[in-house]
Amino acid sequence: MKTIIRFGLPLLAAPLLAAAQLWAQTAVHPGYTLTSIRPSTMNLMVSGIDFLSDGRMVVTTWDGFGKGRSEVYLVSNYTSGDASKAVYKTFYKGTGLNEVLGVKVVDDKIYVLQRDQLSYLPDANKDDSADNIVKVASGWGANISDPKLLEFAMGMVYKDSTFYGGLATSWPLTGTQANERGCVIKMTFKGTWDTFACGMRTPNGLVLGPENEIFTTENQGNWVPSSTLLHLMQGHFYGVHKSNPGPGPYDNAGVTQPAVWIDYGNIGISPTQPVYLQSGPFKGQMIAGDNNLGTLQRYFLEKVNGEWQGAIFRFSAGLDAAANRIMTGPDGAIYVGELGTDEWGGWWWNSKRYGLQRMASNGKAFFDMFAVRSLGSGKLEIEFTEPANDAAGTPANYKVQQWNYTPEFTYGAGKQNPVTNLSVKTATLSADKKKVTLEIDNMKVKNVVYLKLSNIAGANGDAIVGVDAWYTQNAFGPGTDPVVTDLNANPRALAAPRFSARSAAGGHWAIAVKEAGAYSLDILDMNGRVLETANGSGPAEIVSRGAYGTGLFLARVRGPQGAVSSRILCAGK
Repeated sequence: MKTIIRFGLPLLAAPLLAAAQLWAQTAVHPGYTLTSIRPSTMNLMVSGIDFLSDGRMVVTTWDGFGKGRSEVYLVSNYTSGDASKAVYKTFYKGTGLNEVLGVKVVDDKIYVLQRDQLSYLPDANKDDSADNIVKVASGWGANISDPKLLEFAMGMVYKDSTFYGGLATSWPLTGTQANERGCVIKMTFKGTWDTFACGMRTPNGLVLGPENEIFTTENQGNWVPSSTLLHLMQGHFYGVHKSNPGPGPYDNAGVTQPAVWIDYGNIGISPTQPVYLQSGPFKGQMIAGDNNLGTLQRYFLEKVNGEWQGAIFRFSAGLDAAANRIMTGPDGAIYVGELGTDEWGGWWWNSKRYGLQRMASNGKAFFDMFAVRSLGSGKLEIEFTEPANDAAGTPANYKVQQWNYTPEFTYGAGKQNPVTNLSVKTATLSADKKKVTLEIDNMKVKNVVYLKLSNIAGANGDAIVGVDAWYTQNAFGPGTDPVVTDLNANPRALAAPRFSARSAAGGHWAIAVKEAGAYSLDILDMNGRVLETANGSGPAEIVSRGAYGTGLFLARVRGPQGAVSSRILCAGK
């Protein structure tokens, strides 16, 4: 059988036929409006997205294997969704950044993750142009001379003064590689680094999810029979054994099960970075992309017996290219960075290479599955976004299957046991018709339960958005959903921090923040340029580092919940 290479993954032709139904998905989710913010003159292969405190977007690019030409842009005026109005300022361009696949803004400083190092891009004179590249941490094994060994460094997230990034294993897995390959590592400002969790093939997408825990997607391959979403924990092992050398760190810790299995070729192929939604119609859930598809997938998680498990749903199509990095912006919209390349046998979707899009909730009502939960050894609950019609109470309208996965060295081994059809005995609608409880025979733990709905619509006649759900049942529930604070639902949480300003000696300003909790302070000129930034914990007074001559300036204080207040500063006469 002919072998096809995509993203370094040897895929048999038969699974690609199964994946065709995904590529045929073209509709944007009806609850969202999708627009491009990439000017037609800019060919952006987006490899990272984050945001400065003034709202500007930081975008990094990938420009192919080993070329050393990653770039960094500052983007403003992007919230209208009109690409012609977005303003792109080049922050770094040259031949010094090698395959950047992660960016993080900390205290308005830009850090990027290259293949072989974590770097800081200083801008001492605040002219929105990087002065140079400063190495922060390095030393992990990375074969720079042969970039097509796929030893990517991917990420990243920042938590407790520490950066986290993923190191992909070398291709092929049997080749010689550093012991830390296949690990997520933690890096400090002091230049030190250490392994955090290991036993992964390609952890291409880290996110701070529920309870501020770290999650990553993982790509199908050796020891990974189908792609997954993993909850990462210190010292845990996730199943990929390296043989040269071996064993790797934590190999003897026992295998930690995925939070979600991704049915290869039917819901995903090569998943990428998720984003954790803290507002909107799917708050508390994650959205992720896929390197081989023009679609987004949605993840619902619940905690059962102290660990996360959950369901994956189709979410939306309509992308310009395959989604690689996703973030939510200060305006609450979802920003999707996309890329593709033919350098490695077609690491792209639909031969498309470039994309940066904005996906914003449009407030329109829609009927969709919101969640699937385990209620015990013989019960699953489906929650809908709106009341369902009476057909949701008919057992025959649910097709249910079950299978499991057995990790083995065989590349992308897939489902190891025959798929089993399960019988739905009863389907009981709740009084408000927004939930249905299914009694299902012979469900087992450590299995994936697949649900396909038919004839079910909203009580008002709305067609259902998605009819498929895959639930990973590592243990029987009931469990608990993530606790998510909707800032818009708590006026007090969004109260702007109170502060006052007074002149201090030598042209400095003394800013007194009266509210308790962490805050950030910016002083800007009247053109919106940030002149200095400070962080503190109130109530407290802080004196500006800079001395300001005659003129008008702006002080801006951002509180712990993101609310902002500002005040004009008048220096001199």
